[in-house]
Amino acid sequence: MRIYIPNIILLLLCLISRILTSLYYVEDVENLRYALNVMEFDWALHHTDYVGAPLFVAITKGVYFISGNLPVAFSMIGGVGLFLLIYFTLNVLQVPLVSLEGGLTALLIFFSQAIWLTSNRYLPDVLAVSGLMACFYYLVPDHYQIKQVYKGCFVAGLILGIKLTYLPFLIVPLLYAFISNKKFLSCIAYFLLGVVLWLIPVIIATGWTEFLSLSVDHIKNYILSGLTNFKVSQVFNFLENLWADGLGGFWIDKSPFTLIISIGILFCTFFGIIILLSFDYPRAKNYVISGTFGVYIIWAILFPNQYHGSVDVLPLVPFFLITISYGIIYFIVNYNYLSAKLMVLVFLITNISFTIYLVVQHMNPTALAQAKMYVDEIEGDKNDSLNLVSVQSINFYLEAQKVKGKFYSVELDKEKIGGIKMGKVITIGTGPYLLKRNPKKVTAFHHNPEVNRNWADIWVYEY
Repeated sequence: MRIYIPNIILLLLCLISRILTSLYYVEDVENLRYALNVMEFDWALHHTDYVGAPLFVAITKGVYFISGNLPVAFSMIGGVGLFLLIYFTLNVLQVPLVSLEGGLTALLIFFSQAIWLTSNRYLPDVLAVSGLMACFYYLVPDHYQIKQVYKGCFVAGLILGIKLTYLPFLIVPLLYAFISNKKFLSCIAYFLLGVVLWLIPVIIATGWTEFLSLSVDHIKNYILSGLTNFKVSQVFNFLENLWADGLGGFWIDKSPFTLIISIGILFCTFFGIIILLSFDYPRAKNYVISGTFGVYIIWAILFPNQYHGSVDVLPLVPFFLITISYGIIYFIVNYNYLSAKLMVLVFLITNISFTIYLVVQHMNPTALAQAKMYVDEIEGDKNDSLNLVSVQSINFYLEAQKVKGKFYSVELDKEKIGGIKMGKVITIGTGPYLLKRNPKKVTAFHHNPEVNRNWADIWVYEY
């Protein structure tokens, strides 16, 4: 990556914007401590996002050791991931940052609601998506030099250590790289080298026998669960996540202002498709692009993330933003009227303003964090034993936050829950109604679902 002043400025903007957000992020004390507690090379943590992110764990701990501030560490990685995402996206398009196409695409990615919010959370997704875009640049045929292919194969191996569930996005580009040149063994070797660098520490930390057993269990449960429990509603959930969360379009529970964004997305996507289809791409590149999207979309529909469904669509978001960017350019060039320019300006201002609004909202504690703080107060006042009933993921969060009490899982302990006789009982979540008596007190906690629809409403029932 050659030194280029606009790139340096962009990198600083990405870092500063994310770090400033993190400094005022109220939920840091709660959620980020939870993240630190689970950030170990523990292959048994299958119910967290970190089971497939050991390299992300190592990078975060390194940055945290230097910075001494966990929110800043996560945000610095998010900022670097954002910069790399923009950098490699523009390389895929083969346009400089200082150009109409490059500047507009960078602006849309920088102020993308999904990308900004994710880059400020304790998740590896933005860094992983930037790696996917790098692989796309190196592996998808265009210039296609063998040294570039080696880089792409190596980066692909590393990306699996940052976000293992993004593997389907790499299948088609990697297969093309392996079979389309005579040095396919070297390509495979570079890919395996990238995998080994993060996999060996995991095996050492977990133990070979346990690692193998857990891996087989995870794969079997993950694949079988996705295939046997498939519902048609998953298709609609995927489309909803892509439209409402990924692109910021209008949905039932969202602000009316998103109608303006929706109209802009539809118009610009339509014109963008027209201009992108006019490009003379190599036939192999078209096959790889369409195959990549097809495989990944099927994967995301069949095997959605149980708790963060919106991150499944994140790899697709940059490509939609590229289409929107070219649609804006086509619109203002071919419809050179003041009204056309004003319409584009209204769309961009609304989109940027709404993203900033959501980022500000993101600084407030989530409903789950508020519920945790409330339970802390109950815990401090109690004179008898505390029995906490909730789903496994919420129980894990509370235990990681050092909440004291006896935990019961809705999924695993139904019979035990009904027989609780001693002590104070608290159920957390949108239920469950497993106790055969009326609660003495019910307290509700909320956060803006447009920021994070995961557990936007939490009820605490006290018995």
